[in-house]
Amino acid sequence: MTIQIGIVGLGRVSTLHLQGYAALGEEAAVVAVCDVNSERADVVAREVGATAMAFDDMLTNEAIDAIEILVPSPLQADLAFAAIAAGKHVTVQKPLAADLATAERLVEAARRAGVAFRVFENTVNAPSWRLAEQLIADGLIGQPISIYLRWANSLLSCGWEVPAESLAWRYKGEWASQFAAPSLFDDGAHLISPAVALFGELAEVVVLSGQQHVGTRATGFPYAIAWHHQEGGQAIVEGTLCESLEVLTEQYSSDSSITITGHSGLLWINTGEGRVAERPTVEVATRGRLHSYDVDHRWSAAWAVAQRDWVRALAGDGSYRWTGDDALKVLRGSLMVDDAVRTTLSRRAHPA
Repeated sequence: MTIQIGIVGLGRVSTLHLQGYAALGEEAAVVAVCDVNSERADVVAREVGATAMAFDDMLTNEAIDAIEILVPSPLQADLAFAAIAAGKHVTVQKPLAADLATAERLVEAARRAGVAFRVFENTVNAPSWRLAEQLIADGLIGQPISIYLRWANSLLSCGWEVPAESLAWRYKGEWASQFAAPSLFDDGAHLISPAVALFGELAEVVVLSGQQHVGTRATGFPYAIAWHHQEGGQAIVEGTLCESLEVLTEQYSSDSSITITGHSGLLWINTGEGRVAERPTVEVATRGRLHSYDVDHRWSAAWAVAQRDWVRALAGDGSYRWTGDDALKVLRGSLMVDDAVRTTLSRRAHPA
């Protein structure tokens, strides 16, 4: 059985989604692509052996099983509702929506239509994260009690060249104006998802937000975010913006790492989008010994895992991340973080 896919939106990150499907051979085929830039759609269609077509034509094409929506967050909900109504399995990107009401309606619409609904998230599909989960399940560090995520971004362009206009919606305009820290809200799913995978729903959040500027734009860096989870466990996130940090990366210029503390050991994931130097991908310290594990550390490797799980689940074999219900947990956490940023900024503007 070959699952036939339509892709809507052919920006920079679409290359990773397409590569993930291509790696599956006969299990999946991208048969249709769509983009506001018709010339780009034609080029990509030729490259992957698909047909360039309008979104409405995808909806009525009975050969298409699933539609993957890769457009800016302000646009994706309307497209997702239409695809669900057409009986297609649907993937959207993080964040699921700008508000809980819209997100819940999407999840419920998919449930009522009997279609699968996925919110793509790379962190919990990375081979390094999957290995970490297995090592924890095997008892190497005991019961996890805390997770620390460090995210060092660089102003040096070490990987992808991303046009500034393609990112502008994240920090200015109507969509961005809803949030105290719009760029952080957009990226927050990457930071919150590993903690949700370990500990479930967030409970209480506190934020320290910095005042670093890039040109005239306030970035919110450096920042520190901490939260507890409803059923135990805590998380701390540190975000920095470095002027001249050189990062080994094929995509975005950032070095990220994760430390998980358990009752009887520590586990490190030493790579995310990139790395400042070569290190073992995963390390575990327990009972006086350090164990190192090497798995595919490339950021793109998460797409191969995610697309495999999605396609096989659609074929009736296994599960995928994130389901709509799981993505709602992440979104609730992202909104809590934004509320905490707003409180911090208000306190700064109106000191006691």
